[in-house]
Amino acid sequence: MPTDLEKEMAALMASTEGIMDGAKEAQKTAARARRKSRDLQDTLDSIDTRSIQGFNNIVGRSRRKSREFTLDDLKSAFNDVDKDGSGKLNREELRTAIQKADPTASEERVDEMINFADKNNDGEIDFDEFTKAVMTKPDPDAAAAPAQ
Repeated sequence: MPTDLEKEMAALMASTEGIMDGAKEAQKTAARARRKSRDLQDTLDSIDTRSIQGFNNIVGRSRRKSREFTLDDLKSAFNDVDKDGSGKLNREELRTAIQKADPTASEERVDEMINFADKNNDGEIDFDEFTKAVMTKPDPDAAAAPAQ
């Protein structure tokens, strides 16, 4: 016949089964999060920091001073952002470059920047559109006006 202490120990051990199951599930969740974090870090590491710096130098400058860039500077920055080599920048390539250049850029701000450059509304930015966007000072009235 079990003693009172043995009964209490058995009850205590039975109550820990749920805790152990929860701990095992938490370990699995943490492992998945670490894998996703490593995948994200690998993606970020794959972005050539020199290309981002070049992109920052071009996009981050005042539009008034943007005429200081040579065509070669612009082409180099464009090619660095054009990861798939298609000759056009898709929204994801631009989004990645803009958010790398300015991690605080909201999705709305990123979309505004992309829409400003995408003059033919095909969802991609070709080199001519990129050049015009970088070399043109945006009209503050147009940016403030509601989209129609």
